[in-house]
Amino acid sequence: MASIAGHGALSDLAGLLRNLIKGMPDFLCCNHVSKGHIARSNMIRIIAAIGFIQFLTMVVGLIRTKAIAEMSGIAGVGVITMIDQVVQSAALILAFSLPFAALKYLSKSHSQGPDEFRRTYSTFLKLLTILALTGMVISLAAVFYFPAIFGKEQIRSYQALLALALTGLPAMVLGGFFANVLAATGRPRASSVTILFSATVSMLAACGGYWWQGLPGLYLCLVGTGWIATICLLGYLRSSLDLPLLVPESSLVQVFKSQPNLLFFCLMQYPASALYSLQFLTGRSMTLSVLGTEQAGLLAAAMQITLALGAVLNPANGLYLTPLMNRDRPVAEKLRVAAEFQKTMTLILCVVGLPIVLFPQLIVTLLFSSAFAPGAQFLFLFVAWQFLVQLGGVHQTLLIGLDDLKTYVVIVVAGYLGSIGLCYVLVPLYGVHGVSLSFIAGAATIFVFTWLRLKVKFGYRLPANILLPTLGGFMALLAVGAGFAKVNSWSPGVLALKVTLYLCLLGGLWLCLKPEERRSILELRKRIGL
Repeated sequence: MASIAGHGALSDLAGLLRNLIKGMPDFLCCNHVSKGHIARSNMIRIIAAIGFIQFLTMVVGLIRTKAIAEMSGIAGVGVITMIDQVVQSAALILAFSLPFAALKYLSKSHSQGPDEFRRTYSTFLKLLTILALTGMVISLAAVFYFPAIFGKEQIRSYQALLALALTGLPAMVLGGFFANVLAATGRPRASSVTILFSATVSMLAACGGYWWQGLPGLYLCLVGTGWIATICLLGYLRSSLDLPLLVPESSLVQVFKSQPNLLFFCLMQYPASALYSLQFLTGRSMTLSVLGTEQAGLLAAAMQITLALGAVLNPANGLYLTPLMNRDRPVAEKLRVAAEFQKTMTLILCVVGLPIVLFPQLIVTLLFSSAFAPGAQFLFLFVAWQFLVQLGGVHQTLLIGLDDLKTYVVIVVAGYLGSIGLCYVLVPLYGVHGVSLSFIAGAATIFVFTWLRLKVKFGYRLPANILLPTLGGFMALLAVGAGFAKVNSWSPGVLALKVTLYLCLLGGLWLCLKPEERRSILELRKRIGL
């Protein structure tokens, strides 16, 4: 019953988020932004479909998490998330941002004709296959010959499982590449379905494998089905897009000649993506090494909930804001749209984030199990971290859209390096709270310095009706979260206090809105049936 209730609550929450994001273009349009520039009706339908598929993918992931949490317990979740993080970090580091770069350059080659597209695709496929296989061999060698890379004795005791998981690294890298190939051909919905397909196969394999043979069975099934899914996707691309495995005239030299900015683009994206993953790896590794598997499991629960929130909100940035910021538009218009977008994201984060920090024990119990309830005390800090990550993402997208790439890389790298360094200092002192504080410090660094750069160089400013909700919402999440982190009472007085605080926050946000924004929200309320 707890599992069913958890999925029902999650479905309601994510459905509300999806519909809010779906209505975001209309909300932005009321702020003197031409509706024709935001989205055509066909684009809205496509984005709505992508958002719904993204929601389903998130639900599939949380079903997997819930099932594994019930079967393996806190310690098992701690081990699994650590191993998964090592594999994900290795995949990002060894792929050199090429799957992401492929989306940009395959899109360009697709507009140059089918022959050029096939050559570019074949070259990327060969290069990624070589990098992934080489990376797998290097990673396996590191597991057995340099185990200290992965931490202390608690991590070394899972060498065999980690080695088994790393044999699926090439399938993981190529799977992400294939999804981007579909997106580059103008099939974003097919790309999203591919990701959903992979997530569903992974969920079934993980749950079935653990039920069969515990942790060894989980990774044996994950690796096996991952390779099968990758081969199926390769065959699908060949049959549906007429993409052969090898094109004789394709070569890396030719691609670099035709796409001279490819190497620079990868170099600019690589540090940020690699360090972002290493931040997670460091936090999990330090928790497992210093505090043990149970605390690592509680950390995993808190992180999983906030990362699920980010997974629903990230498409809003990628699918709405990013295209706007990279079009040929006046700088002043980009600054105005980004500021209004930040307000919209602030509203969503506050409306959805505050219930999570008001009822952390309930959320953790429903999505995991009652054994994970002690992890509720950490949840509010990770929600605050996600708040800064999402709003900092607006600034980062704006910097990239304004072609200030070098500054973007310096600030982001500094933020992630600072976060990683703080983990080594704060986790031994403050436990799991040290992880969240380190993440918040890194995200705050990126948020503040990207804002200062935009302000000094481009004149970016946040008016009071945007700045006040941003600061007030963040402080409210911290204050309310700290006050109720360990309060698990359902007495009428406590419940009335929580409801009152929530309504007060909503009232404060409402006062910060312009009249046209209030009308837009009332219309959105009717659309989503509230």
